[in-house]
Amino acid sequence: MKRYTFLLIIFGMMLGSSGTFADGLLLPNDKNYPTDFLRNRVTEITVTINGLVAETVVYQEFVNEWTSATDAVYSFPLPPDARSTMLLYTRNDTTFKAILRVEPQSPNPGTGEGGLAALVNQYIGRNGLKLQLKNI
Repeated sequence: MKRYTFLLIIFGMMLGSSGTFADGLLLPNDKNYPTDFLRNRVTEITVTINGLVAETVVYQEFVNEWTSATDAVYSFPLPPDARSTMLLYTRNDTTFKAILRVEPQSPNPGTGEGGLAALVNQYIGRNGLKLQLKNI
């Protein structure tokens, strides 16, 4: 059983923003994976408000409960005016810092086929964050 941990820091402007909710997803690429998503073991959220800017820190742990390693896409929705400033992920006690830049996102497995992938893409939206992970 392999465990992935994510720490995501998001900055957003609170001007005219309404309440929102979000949760990261880890969608396996392998169609034989026994469930639709890797299990989210823990989610912790901390929000700090400084004037009109909100800093949100999201900590998540996911577990691959399958007997085989799999590739997967981590997806996290962001509000329209928010930007992620840092993404750290840990695998087997090693922490990596993702390089964040605006570019075409890693497609969710099954994109273009409708079904679950289409629902995930709709949930993540145009401003969402996606990260392809190998050999989880």
